[in-house]
Amino acid sequence: MMDKVEVIEELSDITIKDIGTEPSGADTSPPKSDKHKVDILLKATGNAPIMKKKKWAVDPDKPIGWIIEFIRKYLKLDPADSLFLSATLTLQFLSATPRYSSCLLPHVTVPVCYPMLQFLYVNQSFAPSPDQIVRNLYDCYGTDGKLQSSLGSAVWSTDNHCSRLQSSLDSVVWSTDNHCSRLQSSLDSVMWSTDNHCSRLQSSLDSVVWSTDNHCSRLQSSLDSVVWSIDNHCSRLQSSLDSVVWSTDNHCSRLQSSLDSVVWSTDNHCSRLQSSLDSVVWSTDNHCSRLQSSLDSVVWSTDNHCSRLQSSLDSVVWSTDNHCSRLQSSLDSVVWSTDNHCSRLQSSLDSVVWSTDNHCSRLQSSLDSVVWSTDNHCSRLQSSLDSVVWSTDNHCSSHHWTVV
Repeated sequence: MMDKVEVIEELSDITIKDIGTEPSGADTSPPKSDKHKVDILLKATGNAPIMKKKKWAVDPDKPIGWIIEFIRKYLKLDPADSLFLSATLTLQFLSATPRYSSCLLPHVTVPVCYPMLQFLYVNQSFAPSPDQIVRNLYDCYGTDGKLQSSLGSAVWSTDNHCSRLQSSLDSVVWSTDNHCSRLQSSLDSVMWSTDNHCSRLQSSLDSVVWSTDNHCSRLQSSLDSVVWSIDNHCSRLQSSLDSVVWSTDNHCSRLQSSLDSVVWSTDNHCSRLQSSLDSVVWSTDNHCSRLQSSLDSVVWSTDNHCSRLQSSLDSVVWSTDNHCSRLQSSLDSVVWSTDNHCSRLQSSLDSVVWSTDNHCSRLQSSLDSVVWSTDNHCSRLQSSLDSVVWSTDNHCSSHHWTVV
């Protein structure tokens, strides 16, 4: 009767760096001989019967390596990928004679298979499987600092730190400088830590907790609720991806009701987006700006100045230091003022008037005419309905055309 050895190891705080192919320990060196072939029996997890049987050569110089080589080829892995012993790996070694030993890796005990070994059971998920989770990856036998993965499991190490991806491509542990972050349960749960701070993504890719300097931020309930804190300030996104509260220095801003209402505060100033993603109020130093009526109307104020966007996203009024600029009629007309100067864009997005220090330049008809002035100099672009009128120090030059 063949002896059975079942090894189930937890991959906990494993150190991948410096792990090679040679086993450690006094009694783990296999005898030197030629390669021998063994039968590898693949079976589903649990008590499922053997599903496949394969012949494989055993290298006595690499008691762990030949297992890895088999798994790599069987799973058709890229050479850059590497493998690890998964948290619930089960290896069953059947030997004609009880000649096996243990390869003692840091925190991991792996059976060393001598050439006398006749069979190797490899847990492999076959549908329908009792647990539906592939847990058949082996040994920290890979490239240092590489992502170690195969059919659902990964280990990544940086500077002797360990990160894991376990159970059906859904569980991640990442560590940097002894910090730990994890992604657990069906690609939906994340923990990330930096400087002993902890952040988590939990429950169906919808819940996030992020901490920086002992501050806490959370995304909760169906990808719709966020809480973020910086220096004990709190911001939240609540109710079906539509409500936001953000605070900085005890200031509060909120997005409420079906992704359409925003309130943002800075230094006790208040700005709001209200009613079906169409209304905005923004305040800075007690100034007020608003976007109203179906994403088409804007009012912006700076230092008691007022600017407005009205009527179907087409009309703009902007003021700076009591100056006035307007965009009117179907996104085509612009008026901009700076220091009592006036510039206009009129008629179907084609006509421009720009003023600087009481100078006037115009672009008219079909977006084709340019006039630019620099220090009382005049330049013109004409042709194809592109009339120019330019004034310098109350002087006027013009070009007229007739459409043939």
